[in-house]
Amino acid sequence: MSSSYDYGYEFGYVHADGVEALITFYNTSLAYVSPYFSVQENVCLNLGVPAFVQNVISCSYTIEQYPNYSVNKTFTWETSIFFDGEYHITSHQVEGNRFNLTTTWINTNNGTLITFCESNFTDSNKVTCLVPLHFLAIIYPGYYAGTVISGYGNSATAYLGKGFNVSIQQFYRYHGEWFVPPVAFSGYPNTGESAVNGSAHFYDGKVWVTWGNEGIQELYNYSVVIVNDSVYTFPQNSLWFQNGKPFINNTNDCGEIAPFFYFNHSFSPQKRIQLRFARPTVVDGVKGETFYLPFPEYVYERENGSCIPLYVSSNMTFQSCQSSFLNKATSSTSSSTSLTQESNGLKLIKFSILIAFFIFNIVAIVLLKRKKV
Repeated sequence: MSSSYDYGYEFGYVHADGVEALITFYNTSLAYVSPYFSVQENVCLNLGVPAFVQNVISCSYTIEQYPNYSVNKTFTWETSIFFDGEYHITSHQVEGNRFNLTTTWINTNNGTLITFCESNFTDSNKVTCLVPLHFLAIIYPGYYAGTVISGYGNSATAYLGKGFNVSIQQFYRYHGEWFVPPVAFSGYPNTGESAVNGSAHFYDGKVWVTWGNEGIQELYNYSVVIVNDSVYTFPQNSLWFQNGKPFINNTNDCGEIAPFFYFNHSFSPQKRIQLRFARPTVVDGVKGETFYLPFPEYVYERENGSCIPLYVSSNMTFQSCQSSFLNKATSSTSSSTSLTQESNGLKLIKFSILIAFFIFNIVAIVLLKRKKV
């Protein structure tokens, strides 16, 4: 039997007071033996006790044999809060193929007010719940925030079928503004339900979950390129700081910059490595022919409907006019000892985050299972 996963747009280790997902159902084909599936926007809040918060669109089917054979699809919007040993659940039938799921939380004098919103961009619904405990932080070890494809309920496993295609745009809220997570994963179990026969890839600001055979994936990591004298950050619309001041997408100012993260990843964006192309190419969302990197890192090219990663550790020139990352390039080693040390340190930090995600998840996922309505 294949291992099961939660395919989607998962992230962690950012301060937040809300999460939002834009979900589009293009094809919901499942394997013949599969139960129903759901798209779950999950986050675990520390209210003194863990509170597992879920904003869910579930998809079920009914089959009519007469007068003509047909398969009818039904979407249901469900909200769930599990804390102190009890589930607090609501359920409403909704229509459409595109939905906005938004969950926010705020401290009040009487506790934490959690607000669930659903919209199909024509009609909208809202549910609020006041939990008589105060919000302290998001719990990330074992409960990764984000939106995933999984089974419907009661620890069910969904079997994705050929043609399955659902896109997810993910945002988190910080001080009333919405940003794209700096790092994204797919495959980590962040709920009691799971799925198999899936794959995820990041492109055009969305994670596309399709039929496949992938496991845990790092979809992207933050990166930086310099074009002329402007510093551009990836992913686009992610929150960064320079000398303590916030910015998104690009800056022309001098000074150390850092992605918004629990950990201090500040660095000086200097032109240390050159990346050149024979034709205009989109790298980290910026179109150009010559890019500079501040240290060895992965950068991302827009190519054939995908966001293709390329690890660049020294000067590189792509001479082919065809797919730049799929053709050979000439390179020259120009990294100094200090640059190599910085590269190793940065790679160690990013690798440590990936390992932390994996270890903490194994310990915690069995604690909370979403109850089927």
